Amino acid sequence: MPRLGNIETVRQIRSDDKLKHIPVAILTNSSLEEDKKAVLSAGADIFLHKSGNLDQFCKDLKKFLNSDYKYSLYDAYALPLKII
Repeated sequence: MPRLGNIETVRQIRSDDKLKHIPVAILTNSSLEEDKKAVLSAGADIFLHKSGNLDQFCKDLKKFLNSDYKYSLYDAYALPLKII
């Protein structure tokens, strides 16, 4: 969806009957609490901060994906992520 912000994108996904069941993760550089609250209240399932703590990011992503992802700092430099 070109040129839409996070909030509007989430709102459009949630208002579309064909898409509203899909989990939505917002990955952003913003660390503002009000941005997080706005995106989550618009219907996003998780707010991930790109430049935050790598361990916390991986824990949040693991929880969102409901997976048993095993990682180390070495894995952070290997793509793609190993999700099992």
